[in-house]
Amino acid sequence: MENNKEELIYSPEVLDFLRNKLDDAAIGCLESVAKTKGELGLLKTKVPEFKTKRRAIETAFAVLEAQGFVETRQLGNMRPYFLTVRGEQLIDLINNEIE
Repeated sequence: MENNKEELIYSPEVLDFLRNKLDDAAIGCLESVAKTKGELGLLKTKVPEFKTKRRAIETAFAVLEAQGFVETRQLGNMRPYFLTVRGEQLIDLINNEIE
């Protein structure tokens, strides 16, 4: 089943609303996933400060996955995170905020 990209994106209003609900930990996790290129994705244990801020990072990934910004894929016995179309949309919004 092929999905149309237009069906997978959020409207600007919804995207802005969801962006305002994310904390710094979630934004940091999303940016870490976005920086990870390639077929291997990002394991949440590889996020900087995972050992000291595990609870915040676990919660951030749960929120990001529930909102459709990241997804996991089975790779052997690992389940790394990858950006979705909505995640790319949010990264663009965040990068425009910085500029």
